[in-house]
Amino acid sequence: MNLKDNCAICRVPILRKGVARLLPCRHLFHTNCLQPLNGLNQDHVCPLCRTEVDNTEIIERKSYKKNSSQDREKIVTCANRGDNWTALATTLGINYKTASHWVHSGRPLMLQKGGIKPEVLTEQQIDNIIEWVEEDSSIPLKQLKDKVLQHFRQIVSISTIGNYLEGRIFTVKGVHRQSVSMNTPENKRKRAEYVEN
Repeated sequence: MNLKDNCAICRVPILRKGVARLLPCRHLFHTNCLQPLNGLNQDHVCPLCRTEVDNTEIIERKSYKKNSSQDREKIVTCANRGDNWTALATTLGINYKTASHWVHSGRPLMLQKGGIKPEVLTEQQIDNIIEWVEEDSSIPLKQLKDKVLQHFRQIVSISTIGNYLEGRIFTVKGVHRQSVSMNTPENKRKRAEYVEN
């Protein structure tokens, strides 16, 4: 039975907190669900498979140890000097495999998490793009992309330019051209006739 399974008594999914495993059959139960049965169950048998139970093992989730960036820097610096980094890792209470990974990567600092990307365009370049839009509000994003390549010598995607403009409260919409004859009185009359029939 995996920890994904439900408790055999209450049928609620089992999490690692407060779980008891019966030995030798290895069935899992919530400890709270199993306690009332211990008083009634003088024969020490599993309520699920009726196997004789030797002992009950309590399973708890191990707490995850988060290592600091200072510890990583100390270990990588120690390894780069040629000192005994394994002894330092043991002293700091860091798993050997984790410390070994740090040493082999050679980076004393951890990589920044969170998906922060460097800006593609500078503030001055964005201001120039906005000036182009204010000069001609019907300019498409494809032309803006070509202008960026021509003026700044940078290849930027159309969606990136659109995101920068939206960040500056500019809406980007596709221009739909209408023919002049679309809403003439004659066309309106024809549409009305079509709807009536």
